[in-house]
Amino acid sequence: MSMQVLVFHYSDEWNRDLSYHHGWARAFVSHKKFEATFVNLARRSPINTEYLGLFFGAYDAFVVLHSVFSNACLMPRLLQYYLGLQNKPVVYFIGNEYKLMPEKMRFCERIGVSLLVTQVFHSEVVDLYKKRLGCSVESIPGGGLDPNLFPPGPSIAERIIDVGFRGNPEPSYFGHQERETLVLHSRTACRKLGYSVDMSMNSDERFVEGDWSKFLRRCKSMIGSYSGYDYFQLDDAIRKNVNAFERANPSALFDDVYKQFFKGRPAIARARMLSGRHIEAAGSKTPQLLLEGEYSGFLKPDIHYIPVRTDYSNLCEALEKVRDVSYCDEMANRAYAVAINELTFERHIDRLHDALARIS
Repeated sequence: MSMQVLVFHYSDEWNRDLSYHHGWARAFVSHKKFEATFVNLARRSPINTEYLGLFFGAYDAFVVLHSVFSNACLMPRLLQYYLGLQNKPVVYFIGNEYKLMPEKMRFCERIGVSLLVTQVFHSEVVDLYKKRLGCSVESIPGGGLDPNLFPPGPSIAERIIDVGFRGNPEPSYFGHQERETLVLHSRTACRKLGYSVDMSMNSDERFVEGDWSKFLRRCKSMIGSYSGYDYFQLDDAIRKNVNAFERANPSALFDDVYKQFFKGRPAIARARMLSGRHIEAAGSKTPQLLLEGEYSGFLKPDIHYIPVRTDYSNLCEALEKVRDVSYCDEMANRAYAVAINELTFERHIDRLHDALARIS
């Protein structure tokens, strides 16, 4: 028998290029273990028929997706208190686990969260959440594969772009600028190798889902790094201090921030993770050149991706492997097997169902 759930999400023009925001909602529609009623909080009319289901539906659980509170809380306070009064499990998929953490913890308390779904797989972060909230915590990647939107592309030999990339630079309070550094080094190396490239960190050049899928399938390879940082905190202390420093020193460069706050500072709690970009590239059978890392335990170096050392000393050697079509096809096939078997939205929701069964 399927579980009846009320799913809160926020889908509007501003987040149309965030494929995981929409992928999760679509996955609940078709998943056999859930029968979902949806509330799109972008529609704010108090007489919206979606809201009426709050008061007349009989639900086994309530689910709040990432899009509701990542960069800002988009759920009206009245609905937060309504959830807090329920005697059924309340699930919150926490997004952007690097800012507004005190506010997100208070949000969890108001809605009476029973199950927090984090994108982080490191035990020290999971333990911090459990200690702070006293609820169950489950690690599930934030992004997932929708095989209908991100099907495998043609053979590597048929693709026209040697190396591609899209992404945003990390904020300085992360304590690193790995994406920007990787892109700069890669552009230089690709010029030497005579490669065609299409790399951008400009927000105006990001793609919506369909265009992103087409781009991946035109690329012989994608560069990337894992998401996150090494200084996870629930009080946002580092972030607030760095932001205050930058406001007081508007001409400060990242090197100034690094020397002031991070040089010689040991990691607090690692919050590095696999992202939807990696999963969608794998689903498109696009080989990836990634900075060495564990990628939430799903992608392994030299098996699922071509590793790039964090000092970039092997970058040219790694990029030269793009010319080996059979090698790249084999690498892409192994990564695709992981994506289609373990990293689809359907598999993610299976994990959610299992986690809910344990606490219900």
